[in-house]
Amino acid sequence: MKTPFEISDGFTDAWANQHPIAATTMGITGRDHLCSDLSPDGHHRAADLYRSTRTELIPHLDHADPTQAFAARVLVAELDERIELHDTKKYRRDLNHISSPFQIVRDVFDVMPRVTIEDWDNIRTRLDGFTGMLDGYRRCLAEGVAADDTVALRQAESVLTQLETASSDDSMFFGLLGEVASAGVGTETIASAVDSARSGCAEFANWMRSEYLPAARPHDAVGEDAYVRGATGFLGMDLDPHETYEWGWEEIHRIRAEMAGASSDIDPDLSLEE
Repeated sequence: MKTPFEISDGFTDAWANQHPIAATTMGITGRDHLCSDLSPDGHHRAADLYRSTRTELIPHLDHADPTQAFAARVLVAELDERIELHDTKKYRRDLNHISSPFQIVRDVFDVMPRVTIEDWDNIRTRLDGFTGMLDGYRRCLAEGVAADDTVALRQAESVLTQLETASSDDSMFFGLLGEVASAGVGTETIASAVDSARSGCAEFANWMRSEYLPAARPHDAVGEDAYVRGATGFLGMDLDPHETYEWGWEEIHRIRAEMAGASSDIDPDLSLEE
């Protein structure tokens, strides 16, 4: 039987194979020439991996080696969160200003190696596959539109602006042309691929403007259920938002009272602000 460490290693490899863009971002090598499947089918396959890995780990939660047991518990907790996000269909509303699939696939070029001819061939391959990745992502968002499960208008407008910039004459992709020329590889190596990626961004932007923006929610708030899921993911613990909110105000009042006391000790004739 595999140990939790071995299961974790196997999961990392399988996850990286399914998510080569994210793997590059995290420094996992060997997949820089591959594109990620951002479609609903890609998310379903990822969920299958999470569930099968979880099943492998469950017998090890009470492993005789406490370090192995701890590893099993940590990964199971992470898998549980990812499975819940999939089952609540997070993938169909994964759209925001700073960290959603579009930014991840756009920004991966910032961290890709760009020294050898092979490096630039990997960049070209991913630029050629850029439109396909966006098409898969669009299918996810289209499911959200059909189910009236969309993000706030302000988030969607921000991503639309980013898409339009990426497709414009100010596109960050043009920077790659200057770098490839400096590397002595020749701009023709990736010039057509840059045009292809820009066109993909333009097509996605047109769809966002015509289909997504009219369906986007007018208000920013995500609702308590989504907020609690997000907080749990960031903190690694269950959170009662109402209790935490009340505690926060109690702490503010307590600290302000201590500040007022210290201020009075320094000079009773001056206010705290003074």
